[in-house]
Amino acid sequence: MPRVVFTPSGLGGEVPTGTTVLQAARDFGVDLDSVCGGRGICGRCQIAFEPGQYSKWAIDSSATALSQWGDTEDAYEQRRGMKPDRRLGCCAQVCADVVLDVPPESQVHRPVVRKSLDLSDVVLDPAISLSYIELPPSVLGDAESMSDLVIAELLAEFGRSVTHLSLEALQEVHKAFAGQDRAATVAVRGDTVVAVWPGYTDRVFGIAVDIGSTTIAGHLCDLLTGEILSSAGRMNPQIRFGEDLMSRVSYVMMNPGGDRNLTAAVRDALNELIAELCRDAVTESTVSPDDVLEIVLVGNPIMHHIVAGIDPTPLGQAPFTLATAEAMSVPASAFELAGRHAQVYLAPCIAGHVGADTAAVILSEGPHRSPTMQLLVDVGTNAEIVVGNAQRQFAASSPTGPRSKVLS
Repeated sequence: MPRVVFTPSGLGGEVPTGTTVLQAARDFGVDLDSVCGGRGICGRCQIAFEPGQYSKWAIDSSATALSQWGDTEDAYEQRRGMKPDRRLGCCAQVCADVVLDVPPESQVHRPVVRKSLDLSDVVLDPAISLSYIELPPSVLGDAESMSDLVIAELLAEFGRSVTHLSLEALQEVHKAFAGQDRAATVAVRGDTVVAVWPGYTDRVFGIAVDIGSTTIAGHLCDLLTGEILSSAGRMNPQIRFGEDLMSRVSYVMMNPGGDRNLTAAVRDALNELIAELCRDAVTESTVSPDDVLEIVLVGNPIMHHIVAGIDPTPLGQAPFTLATAEAMSVPASAFELAGRHAQVYLAPCIAGHVGADTAAVILSEGPHRSPTMQLLVDVGTNAEIVVGNAQRQFAASSPTGPRSKVLS
């Protein structure tokens, strides 16, 4: 009989050929939702299916491990829409050994993921500044462009030396200053105008995200006041490719294009998180992803490489060589993230298995500024320990499961 394994729970076993995924989930106590009684109406029993080799369970899932797409699924897809890798658990039948993922929205008891945030003793020094400016009326025959006028006004009124407007700002500048008073608010990062809004605006937003091996947690912040407007989290969807980091690296090694699957999964989850943070923001006006100008991402080295679209396989074997330990600063579009004006800052790694999340902890807690020894411990799916003071610091990393230690 074929064997089925459900992630992230790891539950599963053998079932008769032709058993529906929903029935298999019920047999093994898997948390898979269903309201319509398996008639293909509610769509809550959706599962994610990705063919490939899963060494942890010694399963090679072929594209034919589930039955073919049926009329019921076709009707539901046309009516409600489904992601490309999704199947209806009540329709898909198990035909061969297979590993299936139950996404958070299909779980009866959805996980609530939260990580607290302490902003005490934080001195605000935002990279973004806002300036409200009014442009002089245009006269036929003037040779100055809109960007010339904006740059000149910023220098005259605020002493800000700006060299150019970003493409996104140029696409908005005419509309923003189209009012009778020709007034708008511009956002400046460095020597560049990165966004323009009609009229007066005094709020600008940023998002901080910790991409953990198991969970992804984020906070939406007001960059000018430091206020936390919303917090949200979700399970890392990469779990369906392997519960721990080495399993995911093994998946990439054994499945051509597997790194792209992992990257797409985490980027989709980040976009969902960004949308949720904006939707739930505690503020007088609505917040759109296009209002977010800064996104900071941290994670362990494998998460760091995967979200950046870098092959993580060298981190799966000694000497655990990073593609880069440097920080990255790129437009959000480079990571396929929402926010047409946003700049993504991917924090630097420290060593082969001590990543950007540990660098952020060090920056926050400051052992390098301390005259006395400090011990910092982050216990997750992967654990990091930092000990040190202002003279020197040491860092180590190890899986928290029954695997051999990996020290960096």
